[in-house]
Amino acid sequence: MTEELLGAIAAVILVMTRIGTVFALSPYFGAPFLPGMVRVFCAGGLSILFVIAEPALRAGGGWDRLLSGLPGELTVGALLSLGLGLAFWAAQMGGAIIDFQLGFGLGGMADMGDQAPTPLFGRMYYYVAVAVFLAVGGDRAFLSAAWASLRLLPPGGALLGEPTLTAMMSQAAGAFALGVQLAAPVLAAIFLTDILLGMVSRALPQLNPFFEGLPLKSALGIMVVIGSLPAVGLALRAMFTALTASLVELMTSTPAALP
Repeated sequence: MTEELLGAIAAVILVMTRIGTVFALSPYFGAPFLPGMVRVFCAGGLSILFVIAEPALRAGGGWDRLLSGLPGELTVGALLSLGLGLAFWAAQMGGAIIDFQLGFGLGGMADMGDQAPTPLFGRMYYYVAVAVFLAVGGDRAFLSAAWASLRLLPPGGALLGEPTLTAMMSQAAGAFALGVQLAAPVLAAIFLTDILLGMVSRALPQLNPFFEGLPLKSALGIMVVIGSLPAVGLALRAMFTALTASLVELMTSTPAALP
């Protein structure tokens, strides 16, 4: 009985290491405005519930595997954080591209997600991503993915192999493409505006297209952003809807460290 209890405690510590890494690194669950004790309590509570709900998690989870399994649990937690944060980072990148094109980059303020300077539209798109994440039940999808990760990779460790790196690169490339797609309508509008201003400057050389075009491009960019918000929401919704599948893909590409 004592050995079984020690195994359960070791399993809880391993699972809490995995879940706690997500609460420390992910842009939503790890937001600095969420007190550290709250994050520790949530990670510990979820870990205990997971271990109680699935007795198989306690199998082979003795103290002999605790220290050797901690690096693997940190790896899996980092992978979960990566998969969860890609859509948020894609939204911020799309907004940052728009800010750069419209000249709003100097208006950045500290973002609540990571306390880093974030441009105006980058911050707005981040909040849109948070709203979509909650609207489509992304928090529940993440819990499902975390539960699936425990079934695919029981507590005890995992190895970061080549298939995992390939899956990570594939998802990062998809997030980069999404960020460019979110900014594409504004980029197209600014490109057409630059062509129009170039034609006007050829006809009226006394006009400075740079200074004359800044207000026009800013106003046009804001209107395009407002008009494209429904499409932005649909794109983020599609990515968050596939959250569980993408995280499970990362888990299945991560081999177990121990048989």
